[in-house]
Amino acid sequence: MRRLIRFLRDAALVVGVGGVAYGAATLVAPQTVPAVTVSTPLVASVGVAATLAGCVGVVRRATRPRPLPDRPGTDRYPAPGEEWATRLHSIRATDQEARRALREAVEAVAVERLVAAGHAPEDAQTTIRQGTWTDAPLAAAYLRGDPPTRVERLRAFLAGHAPWRRRVRRAMDAVADIDAGSDIDADAVADSGGDAE
Repeated sequence: MRRLIRFLRDAALVVGVGGVAYGAATLVAPQTVPAVTVSTPLVASVGVAATLAGCVGVVRRATRPRPLPDRPGTDRYPAPGEEWATRLHSIRATDQEARRALREAVEAVAVERLVAAGHAPEDAQTTIRQGTWTDAPLAAAYLRGDPPTRVERLRAFLAGHAPWRRRVRRAMDAVADIDAGSDIDADAVADSGGDAE
């Protein structure tokens, strides 16, 4: 997904530089540059697409949480869930083994929380496999190992992140909701800027 986004950005850059060069050549020597006819709807659609892309970029930058600066002389203690957030954001989308290990770790914590909530260990495993341990469909699908749907993939593409990261966050939220004593804090995951790969 990242490669596609980079390719599209690079292609837009090449087209933009080419357009500027063509425009400059037209200004300097209009008789040597061949005339190009472009329809008004095409120009309007490119303008609308560029404006929307610019607006999305501005909104994403404006809503991105900024870390507070550390004051000198103060000790820094990890926030609840920070270890999980760091682990999630250190995994590349192509690292299937690390993604599998993270899913197993989240599943182990979910089983632990379900057992602490009164389920038998076997029942907890069965509940997770069936997806009935939570009302959150993305969390249940993540721990079942279901592949992302087309809608999820499209939403993730438009948001600029991998669909599995969103599922991990939902699963962490759901696991934290099983028992208030959970050491997974999905707010720390979400606040740490997690869609970059």
